[in-house]
Amino acid sequence: MRMWANPEIANDVRAGDDGEKIYLYRFPPESLREVIFGIRMERAERDRIAGLVRERYEKAKLFQAALDPEQLNLHIEPLQ
Repeated sequence: MRMWANPEIANDVRAGDDGEKIYLYRFPPESLREVIFGIRMERAERDRIAGLVRERYEKAKLFQAALDPEQLNLHIEPLQ
């Protein structure tokens, strides 16, 4: 799920590297239940984000998507 919210009620607005606005919102830590990392995400970036999630959202579960090349399906596996 991705969160969509009204930009007018953002808690903070910052400029991205491309100059586009990034709208940031506060939400309760218990709202984040799981994170699924995609198959193309670089390991270093995944590990960095996983560390932040583990630190700030203790109850959130982490998963990694993996491609099954024989059946062309995605498997969602717990991240160790």
